[in-house]
Amino acid sequence: MGKADYRLYVVVEDGKPRREPAEQAQAAIEAGATVLQWASRAASTRVQLEVGQRLAEVTRKSGVPLIIGGRVDVMLAIGADGVILGAGDMPAGLARRLAGPDAIVGVLAQEPADARAAVDEGADFILYTGPVAAVAGSVPVPVIAGRLRHPDEAAAAVQAGAQGVAVVAAHVRGGDLGAACRAFSEAVRRAGTHAQHFTAGARPFTTEPPFGNGRPGFL
Repeated sequence: MGKADYRLYVVVEDGKPRREPAEQAQAAIEAGATVLQWASRAASTRVQLEVGQRLAEVTRKSGVPLIIGGRVDVMLAIGADGVILGAGDMPAGLARRLAGPDAIVGVLAQEPADARAAVDEGADFILYTGPVAAVAGSVPVPVIAGRLRHPDEAAAAVQAGAQGVAVVAAHVRGGDLGAACRAFSEAVRRAGTHAQHFTAGARPFTTEPPFGNGRPGFL
């Protein structure tokens, strides 16, 4: 697992939150989150620091790593555990130099070449938004599967080689982040032990319309 247990990687955002970020973080952790990422769209660094400090207090109490989206300076200022970098952020190598050898440096990638380049620059994990089978096993760091909408997909991703799956709080239908985390955590557990697959038609969080393939929607 590397520097963290990435099995259930939960992303909390502050763009249009249904709940205050620290409350979402607490709900996710209580439901099994093993890593918490905070992605802020706030224009003010002061606001990012204030919210980030509250999140850091929640995650420290539970021993869950806190990853900050894109801002190494915010990560260092609040004492978070790591940072994740997208295409428009600084290179992983520079982030590593600034954050130090013990920090967790992740990279968001959607192509195998991007994932391999990030690892060459010192990334500790890859949050991968493409088909996991295309990159899992080809890089020597944990790969987290992103853009998943249902526990079926989480189970398939783990069986394809992912070390974890990502749940984005803002995408959870009905706003029940705890229910989403429990369902995805259970899917990962079952896939990891190969006890059984999550079956199509598993109980959804809400009664909203299903996807076009007939499966109930979780995210």
